[in-house]
Amino acid sequence: MGNMFAGLSTGSAALSYYQRGIETAGHNIANAGIDGYARQRVNVTANTPISDNGVLVGQGVSIQSITRIRSAFLDSMYRTQLPTLGYWETRANNLTNLEYYVGQYDHNTFQHSLDTYWSDMENLQKYPSETTARETLLGSTKTMMSSLTNMRKQYDLFRSDLNDQVRDMVNEANQLIDDIAVLCKEISIAQGKGEQPNDLLDERDRLAERLCKLTGATVGSPSLDESDGDYKIDLNGKLLVQGGAQYNCKGTEIKNTRHLVLVPMVGNNAYYDVQVEYNLYDHISDLSVASVVIERGATDPASCSKNGVHELYVERLANGKTWTVGGALGQIAGGERLDTIYSQDQALGIDGSFCLQVGTVGVKAASRAYDTTSGVMVTMPVGDEPTEYEFRIAAGEFETYVNVKYNVVTNLWDITTDNGNTLLGSSAASDLTSKDMQFALAHYPQLYTTFDGDAQSFSLEGANTDDMRGHLLSITDVKGTLASDMGIANKNPAVEITVTADDTLRTIANKINAAYQSDLVSGDNPAYATNPPGVAPSRPEEWLHANVIKEPNGSYYIALTSDVSGEANRINVLPGSVCGANGNFSVAKLLGFMGGGADRETSYMQVNTDPTATTTIDMNDTYVNDAYFIYDGRHYLSESNSFADARIFKTTDGHGNVLRWDNPAADVLDRFGKGIRLNLNGLNRYYTDGGMLSGNPPTEIIVRPHITNGEIFAMLETRDDMILGFEDYFDQIAWELITEVNATHYSGHGIGDNLQTTGVAFFQHINGRYGASKNLHLNAELEEDTSLIAAGSGDGKGFSKGCADGSTALRMAQLKQTKLFNSGTADFNTYFLQFVSDIGTQGYTAEYMLEAQQSVTDQIQAQRDSVMGVSTDEEMLDIIKFQQGVGGISRYMTALDDMLDRVINGMGRVGL
Repeated sequence: MGNMFAGLSTGSAALSYYQRGIETAGHNIANAGIDGYARQRVNVTANTPISDNGVLVGQGVSIQSITRIRSAFLDSMYRTQLPTLGYWETRANNLTNLEYYVGQYDHNTFQHSLDTYWSDMENLQKYPSETTARETLLGSTKTMMSSLTNMRKQYDLFRSDLNDQVRDMVNEANQLIDDIAVLCKEISIAQGKGEQPNDLLDERDRLAERLCKLTGATVGSPSLDESDGDYKIDLNGKLLVQGGAQYNCKGTEIKNTRHLVLVPMVGNNAYYDVQVEYNLYDHISDLSVASVVIERGATDPASCSKNGVHELYVERLANGKTWTVGGALGQIAGGERLDTIYSQDQALGIDGSFCLQVGTVGVKAASRAYDTTSGVMVTMPVGDEPTEYEFRIAAGEFETYVNVKYNVVTNLWDITTDNGNTLLGSSAASDLTSKDMQFALAHYPQLYTTFDGDAQSFSLEGANTDDMRGHLLSITDVKGTLASDMGIANKNPAVEITVTADDTLRTIANKINAAYQSDLVSGDNPAYATNPPGVAPSRPEEWLHANVIKEPNGSYYIALTSDVSGEANRINVLPGSVCGANGNFSVAKLLGFMGGGADRETSYMQVNTDPTATTTIDMNDTYVNDAYFIYDGRHYLSESNSFADARIFKTTDGHGNVLRWDNPAADVLDRFGKGIRLNLNGLNRYYTDGGMLSGNPPTEIIVRPHITNGEIFAMLETRDDMILGFEDYFDQIAWELITEVNATHYSGHGIGDNLQTTGVAFFQHINGRYGASKNLHLNAELEEDTSLIAAGSGDGKGFSKGCADGSTALRMAQLKQTKLFNSGTADFNTYFLQFVSDIGTQGYTAEYMLEAQQSVTDQIQAQRDSVMGVSTDEEMLDIIKFQQGVGGISRYMTALDDMLDRVINGMGRVGL
């Protein structure tokens, strides 16, 4: 017979189990509403039975552990979805705020103010002489400008706020990292004692899930990464947490966490990038060469070279200035001089003409292909056929005239330089061929020429030297049409300006200004002769404006200034013969547009950031330069040093030799690098004068983002990609407003005392489109004197059509419908609505993706809850079950107690 006292031990163990079960159920109920809490269960097992005379007798139950009820698989799935959920939540919230700043839900909007501006401009056309109409236009212009600049300001402020939020989020993430590490240490200690720290594990998992949502971090798999006893959290391969406390051989605790670090980006207003401690890097290797804004869009692997390292060489910086001609001492070849002029209304007594043209042919000029194998361009002249041609080539500071004249003695075409010598050579026969021309031009060290024998065509570009490489060529006919016939001449229209003896500086300037978009170039006996005939300059890049400048000594001269900044808008002064009249350079020289002494001379150029500046010519700072840089082996131009878009223009033969051009015109703006915005500061040239590698190291732009998902990533993306992209809309609108309205306003006349005044800007001139919306200002002169507002047009003779004329105001009002955006497909209002649509579409997409991601996450969470969630009904049933168990085992132990009492106290006593 077995030991009856063993039954008491069995009962005691059962009571302990039931007690622990009731306590655990109560703990579960108490934590039923706690986020991240996993219900717990008491794990028990039957004790090993003992043998009693060959019969196995059970020994009750033993408590093995109290464990959490979780699914590692569902936990992993849930944590995987959290970063994407955090990303779309943050993106959707940010877009809601951005939509609010646009203000489309009331009448205080840019679109409303822009419509009012166009309406008031139309009203000025109807009432050009009315002061009220002019003041009303100024008021609506200010409102429109304030609306646009205020949107830009609000977006800039929001960027700053987002940057502060990034800082706060990083601080939160670092606190989470530290807290998780502390929990890992406490858990490790408890487990080392054989304890089961369930609540600590729940808290660790909760904090880890928050960290994942915030940063996109990944929690290691328990079956793999914790096999060595360490709990690991990494961020794109960089460990943030690795287990609990670790010690080196000396017993010193080793740091087991890596924090996120805020790294200011110099080129991005010192806004923060977020990197991982001990993995820090600079975004650009040499700030003396450039600073950079790296958008989150640059993380696309397809946009990166050399594993996220881009190479930059800066060959030339843009000087950010505008072509200006004028200010030279007027004289002609024979030594005659135009007396110093002390009145802009003094009749000059000059008869003749000159031509003006603005533009270049790009970085390369390619002649047309000739059909015959001989490549004959010009045959031997017969009868009245021309015997002489001349064209001008200019690039950077290089200018030369190429004269082609038939020699009746040798019966050959002589090709000479602008100084009259014949060193360049002559034709090989009485017919001039394309090969002859290419051979002659090859003698210029400043030019690089190639010849295609199959097509009998040639091309030329700036030579591969520091002085010439990458400059835009300007080629214009001076005598005849040889350059045009070859297909290498500038394409923009040239306009002849006829000067009569009664003309003054003011009337000549007015004639020049009135040529823009003029209807006086067509019909019978047009006021202006143009080349091509009947075609007026119609875009700001195609023309210039003239101002009469007063020198400190009281004298006057005419300054010609391109309407748009940049090397591509070079001013070309030509003789009147280009447009069909019998003219030469004498008038241009007398007016100070050309240097004197020789029959042909270069233009006197000066550059000013202020078109109305009263400065004399500075021959040490004569030419306008575009920035020229090489990015990942491709060559680009930019009219300014700060930009997101540039013009690609050249490639190589695969061996580093510059041979041909991708886009000879170099006039199409495009992103030079996905997600990269540059500000050029200095040079690190790639080539020497001989075209060999200079040995200068490239400036490296590093694109290695540490955070690629989660709430912080969404904040960075909104700050650097989204808002900057929306601000590009504002800049483009401001740029087109300034350039288009100014170009038209320059051509018009004021009223009253300013009836004969032209060349006045409507908006303050700016030199670059990047950041234009921050620099949109009205010309202060108009606020001081509204009579300067140019509503009327010129008559082509240097005078206004009258105060009642509103044709210039009409042309400015018609800009409302002019399709200036998106390659000529959108006008101002349409383009702004495209911006509104863009932000609305992105907002809708974010909300849709958030809803979809929330649904996925909720489904996984529901599955998790079915496993780890606390059901109070189930726990109550467990309590009742354990309570009933206590009653049952109590009866069992009472029965045992009675049995023992009878045995101990009753056995041997009869009759009791």
